[in-house]
Amino acid sequence: MSTPPSRRTTSLGALLIVVALAVSACGGSGADAADRPTTSAPTSASPTTATPTPTPTPTEAPLSPFEQRPQVQALRSWAAASAQDVNAHRREFPKAQQFEVDTDKVRQDVKITFHDDLDKYYPGPVPLTPIAVTGSGSRSMVTTCVIGAGFALTKPGGPVAEKRKVIPVVFTMAKERGAWRLAGIVLGTADCGGVRIKGVQW
Repeated sequence: MSTPPSRRTTSLGALLIVVALAVSACGGSGADAADRPTTSAPTSASPTTATPTPTPTPTEAPLSPFEQRPQVQALRSWAAASAQDVNAHRREFPKAQQFEVDTDKVRQDVKITFHDDLDKYYPGPVPLTPIAVTGSGSRSMVTTCVIGAGFALTKPGGPVAEKRKVIPVVFTMAKERGAWRLAGIVLGTADCGGVRIKGVQW
């Protein structure tokens, strides 16, 4: 059997001191820490930035389905040059001749074509819409519908000189020295009734 502890007499004051020291040694401040609420900084939500939707750039429709043909591209260059000659009142059409074969026939065709407009102003190249490109090798025919009247102005910024009139015109193109050039102009027979003709301004 165990030896029982010896009996001793202890005062109440001494007992209270012993209890107080025991509580302090056991870390009484831990209870205070446990009872104290913990606080943390609130987490702020990151702002959401909306991604802008890109706006597509409108693509201008080609003037005709034949715009990629080299004969038509050469014809467009000639039309712009001849319009510049008209505005400068150059009766020999020196700029247009850069896009023509070197023959008297084509030079005469050009003079006849623009004879009535040398006292007017062209706000852009003669509006024309190719409706067929035929031929092979070094010679080709570009059938077009042209605004033959009602495009030229009486003066820069002035009114249209004549009533609008659409006519069929066939342009003969010849490949010379590696480039397509105008070789002739004749009145055509195509039906231009339903053809949309769009002009290009300077």
